[in-house]
Amino acid sequence: MSQPKASHRTKMPPDPPDPPARAPLKQIQYRSYHHRIRLYHYRDTAFSVNKLRKWLMERRRRYGFVAALVGADLLEGRVAIADGDEMPRGSVEVGHLAGIFPNVSGCALGFRVGGNVIEWFCFRRPIEDSILNKLLVTHFASEIQKEPNMHRDNEFRLFNHVGFSEKGLDKGHVRTANPEHRLWYESLAGARYRETNVLLTWKNKAAEKRKAFEEREKARSLGAEMEEEELVVYEEEDMMEAVDVSDTEEEEGGQAMGDCEDVDQAHNDAMDMS
Repeated sequence: MSQPKASHRTKMPPDPPDPPARAPLKQIQYRSYHHRIRLYHYRDTAFSVNKLRKWLMERRRRYGFVAALVGADLLEGRVAIADGDEMPRGSVEVGHLAGIFPNVSGCALGFRVGGNVIEWFCFRRPIEDSILNKLLVTHFASEIQKEPNMHRDNEFRLFNHVGFSEKGLDKGHVRTANPEHRLWYESLAGARYRETNVLLTWKNKAAEKRKAFEEREKARSLGAEMEEEELVVYEEEDMMEAVDVSDTEEEEGGQAMGDCEDVDQAHNDAMDMS
C-alpha cells in the first residue's frame, strides 16, 4: 500500500534575536527611479495586514524586514479606477516598489488600508521569491504557509498580481511622469514610523496582584467583623438601657407604695388618739 505524499508546505518558526544594527535604508531620488510598480490584491480577510506585520517582525532576519511606516494615501480621489479593476471584497490594494532602497537592494510594500493611509513594509532585500510568490493561507489553517512551487492562480495565495504602474516616460522627465507611479513614491517618501502604545510592566506582577487582592479581601473581611462587633455592642447597650428603665420603674413603684403605707399608718394613729 503506497504512502501518501508529504506536503511541501512548511510553517516557519520565529527568528532568533536580531544581530547588531545595520545601515539604514535610503530611498532613491524619483528622477533616478525607473522601476515599474507591481500591483497586487492582498487577501486581508484571510490574514490581516496587522497580523502580517507582527508575523514579519518575528522573522525579520529571514525576510530582511526593517520597519513598518505610515504614509498618506495620495492616490485616494486622484487616480481613477478603471472598469473591471474594482477591489475584490475582503482585499487590499498593494504596491510593490522594487529597488527603492538601492544602497541595500531593498524594496517596499504599500498597503492601502483605508482612511487615507498607506502602511509601508520596508525590506533590505528583494521579496518576490520569498514572500510575494510563496505565501498562502488556506481555509483549514489560520497561519501562513509557504508553497515552493505555488501556481499564480492558486486561490489561497496572499498576494495576487493584477497589474503594473509604469513611470511612462524617458529618463529625466519627472514633472510629467505617470501620476499614479509618482504618488506611490511620494507616499513612501513622506511616511513616518507607526505610533505604538507602550505597555508598562513590572517585575513579580502576578505576585503583587495576588498580594493586593488578598489585602483587599482581608480589609473587606475585617470590615465585616467590625460591623458585627458594633452590632453586638449596640444590642448589649439596648439591653442595658432596657434593664435600667425596668429597675427604675420598679424602684419608683416601690417608693410610691411605701408612701401610701406611711399615710395610712398616720391616719390610723390620729383616729386612736381621738
